[in-house]
Amino acid sequence: MISKWKYGLGVALGVTCGCLIGLIRNVPAKEWAPIFAAATFVLVLAVARHRERWCVFLFLVTAPLPMHGFLLKLDPVHGGGALGIYVVAADVPLIALYVLWFLEWARRQNGGTYRPNRFIVWFLPFLIMGGLSIIYSVQPLWAACEWLRWLKVLLILFYAIKRFRPSEMNWYLSALALSTILQSTLAVLQSLTHSHLGLDRLGIFGSGGTEEITQELAGGESLYRGLGLTSHPELLSSYLLLLLPVFALLLLVDRRKPFQLLWSAAFCVGVGGLVATMSRTAWVCFLAVGMLAFILAVFLSILTPKKAIVVCVVVMMSGGVLALTQSSLILKRFHSDFSESWKLRAQLNDTALDIATDFPLGGVGLNNYTLVYPHYDRAFANQMVEMDNLITAVHNVYLLVLAETGVLGLAAFLAFYFRVFWGTSRSMLRMSRFNRAVALGILSGLLAAMLCDLTEISLFLEIVMYTVPVLVGMIEIMAVGEVFENALAGFRSSAALPGVAELQY
Repeated sequence: MISKWKYGLGVALGVTCGCLIGLIRNVPAKEWAPIFAAATFVLVLAVARHRERWCVFLFLVTAPLPMHGFLLKLDPVHGGGALGIYVVAADVPLIALYVLWFLEWARRQNGGTYRPNRFIVWFLPFLIMGGLSIIYSVQPLWAACEWLRWLKVLLILFYAIKRFRPSEMNWYLSALALSTILQSTLAVLQSLTHSHLGLDRLGIFGSGGTEEITQELAGGESLYRGLGLTSHPELLSSYLLLLLPVFALLLLVDRRKPFQLLWSAAFCVGVGGLVATMSRTAWVCFLAVGMLAFILAVFLSILTPKKAIVVCVVVMMSGGVLALTQSSLILKRFHSDFSESWKLRAQLNDTALDIATDFPLGGVGLNNYTLVYPHYDRAFANQMVEMDNLITAVHNVYLLVLAETGVLGLAAFLAFYFRVFWGTSRSMLRMSRFNRAVALGILSGLLAAMLCDLTEISLFLEIVMYTVPVLVGMIEIMAVGEVFENALAGFRSSAALPGVAELQY
């Protein structure tokens, strides 16, 4: 039965939403849609039974949505870092999660279950280096805006490690699967229909009409690239690279029928979305990391040799059919504008190395790469402004980190990922087969995204920045959960500790 206060709150919110709908009838959709979505979220949160769980679900689903709400907007002739101080769609449920956590802490006044801080501690050096770079940056405000973005990444990582529960792992994975299905389905439809499907009215995409999904090829042909609800096909491809290995391995180890259907849909539709992005680097990274993950799955006893052979045959047959049916499109994509794309990246890489040579230890400061770039290559900077009305950052995340935070910042950036890979590899053998498959899938996705960022900067953009700490948090709770369950099993079998069976994680 609904309590009186919930009933009254629901009526009040319903009346408020009705008034808002009446007032916004003449307001553009890109202005009223975020407000209406936020109001709906508050209404659902007010009456939901498991508020925290639904907040996590909405955070994971909205992570690929840009939809910036600016508090302070920087110079638009800038691409590759923070655009100012702003709120994206996923920030709303993130704020709600921290509010709920605070209310629970205030009510219970207990510390909760201990969780290790190993990944959090290894993330701090990069955050510290970024904070120090604000002091000596050409534009400290620009650096501060970028640093605030990375502070939000720390908040996501901290929450995931401290608040995620092993018992709700299926919930987190299901939310990621539904997000993958949604984004990939839209990407495929966009590629087939050669349009944004009318979604550009919501202000999610840029102001260039269909330019974000259209690429002109030699001979007057056009290539149409799906991007889902993200702002660029390369962002969607990196997001899918992070998640597809997880669903592939879950599909092979999970025997529960409903979840098998969900993992199958996420993987198959996700592969279609990856193809629709027309991202050459993502295709190569997906195949290379996929083969490595397949070999490691056999080595870690996630797959039996017999099942591995069957999977190998099915994958080779499916890949062969796809290659034959889409051979002209694949060849066209690999031959189109390859030299121009390579020249752009090579020129940006050379300049980034020049900047790093002049500022080896601390770099030029977070988010200041595009500010100092014209001093090193004025002609190409003017050319980029004429072409795209912005100066893009170097298309290599490691060179970008090196140029902006120096050798120390790059070492701190890579040390965090090294700790994730090393720590997870050591604890993986103690996990159950299901958790081992998820952990291997996450590591494979991280490796694929990191390889892809040799020619992109997706690790520096929200869709990937927000997803990576969630995956790292999932790895941590799986490792901690396994240790606790093993210890609890040992305690229960000991006659010296009666009543331990009532303990809960």
